[in-house]
Amino acid sequence: MEGLIAFLIFATLFPLLLTIGQVLAKMEMRRRLMIILNLLVWCYEFFFFVAVCGVLPHAKVHFGGGLGDLLFVFILIVLILAHIIALSIMSCKISRATLFFIPLFVVLVPLAGMHETAARGNKSNGYMTAGNCTGLYYDATGEKNKRERQRELEEASEPKKPESATRFESLLYDAEQGDSGAQSIVGYSYVTGDGVEKNDTLAVKWFKMSAENGWPGGMYNLGLCYYTGTGLAVDSVEAVKWFRKAAEQGYDNAQYMLGYCYGKGYGVEQDDEQSYEWLRLAARKEHPKAQKLLKANGQRW
Repeated sequence: MEGLIAFLIFATLFPLLLTIGQVLAKMEMRRRLMIILNLLVWCYEFFFFVAVCGVLPHAKVHFGGGLGDLLFVFILIVLILAHIIALSIMSCKISRATLFFIPLFVVLVPLAGMHETAARGNKSNGYMTAGNCTGLYYDATGEKNKRERQRELEEASEPKKPESATRFESLLYDAEQGDSGAQSIVGYSYVTGDGVEKNDTLAVKWFKMSAENGWPGGMYNLGLCYYTGTGLAVDSVEAVKWFRKAAEQGYDNAQYMLGYCYGKGYGVEQDDEQSYEWLRLAARKEHPKAQKLLKANGQRW
């Protein structure tokens, strides 16, 4: 599409270029040189426009920010049209060579501003500020290959999941990659010794990571560690804190424990109404202990 626009602009202005060329043959040398200089600048404007449109395979310009390239494409179209039309009129009407500096100045000021904007670097061009002498153009293929090589190096440096991994090794790999659910399961494996030697300290470490990443199972398990003193000192307040965080996310085990703590006044002020509300939520999710406790209290859910 951009290539078609560039072609149409050039085809539209081609008769004007021919007219200017015919007029040049009849002019004095100074005036002729000034018009040629304007034409050279116009050619660069057109080349810059083509580069911005992305028509050239290894020369691209990205401005980024705001309206991005579209705004600058529009400005360049206006400059290209206005410059060549003004030059054609001046070639026929104006004899003083120095006046031909006016269209040059009018065009070069916004063009220089575009150069500065593009050379500053932005997200679209990877904040690239080096290239050829203008600092605007770069080899798109080379940049792409460079990024791909960088990505390959980063992937090669990352730990790989063992091909014949045990269940625990596979979970540990996922946990190390930041999977909060796997982190909670790894912690539970350390508590129970499932696939690995029991280690309460490591269990707490993984529960904390999972909880801090927002996983309700990790929050609940960390609360249990505080409740039972597994891997750390018993702390009823901290236990209730983590039970509450998980319960508010709808985790039924945590809802049961929070209701139980309210009923016993463990880590929180005793409150039968709060106890019933949390137990009822867990019971409605078919939590057997919550249902059993409510039945024992003569309560329905």
